[in-house]
Amino acid sequence: KLGEKTVEEVVTEKVATIGENMHVRRMVAVEGDSVASYVHNAVADGLGKIGVLVALESEGDPTQLGALGRQIAMHIAAMNPPYNKAADVPADFVAKEKEIELAKMSEKDKQKPAEILEKIISGKINKIVNEVTLYGQPYVLDGDKTVEQVVKAAGAEVVSMQRLAVGDHPADVCRGVGALVRLDDLFDAAFHADLSVIDPQGAVAQLGQELVGVAREHQDAGPLHQLL
Repeated sequence: KLGEKTVEEVVTEKVATIGENMHVRRMVAVEGDSVASYVHNAVADGLGKIGVLVALESEGDPTQLGALGRQIAMHIAAMNPPYNKAADVPADFVAKEKEIELAKMSEKDKQKPAEILEKIISGKINKIVNEVTLYGQPYVLDGDKTVEQVVKAAGAEVVSMQRLAVGDHPADVCRGVGALVRLDDLFDAAFHADLSVIDPQGAVAQLGQELVGVAREHQDAGPLHQLL
């Protein structure tokens, strides 16, 4: 609840105040030793066009781990990797990419010995897998290293991540561990450049901040926290 009212009741009141229909569509959560968050293009505390949660596990310094987590979250916001590690990439995705790469090969290349052909295809698939996984991507803050190298150098591991953006389809949510509370878009109107025009009373921004607060209040365990 938000105070003595349910989330639904508060949203209904805000709709009446603003005169625009809105609803809480999505929420996500992650769990780990350290959870970091990042909101891109924030227009208010916890409100922006892209929100990211990253959960890491490590026996290292929690303070340093939190700083690393935020940097990784910034990378995810920028690069939008669909998967965390190579092991997370679905087998049917890999099989389909193999078919595509084989179809793109010339007839001359297709006549090569099977073991050579497999090596060529595997190299192309590995490149594709690196492109679609967090661990395989070049780190945005240091292009000479992959995210995996940066994380391992810190003695850490990314165990879960969530990225929400305005306009994302609901089917794309909840890939992470232990979904508990998920952040909505948070209402498209809240992300316009000039909130004072479309939200003169600040009702949308206020509601977003209230929802963030109630989500944090309803976390059961310490490490399961940090709604965007």
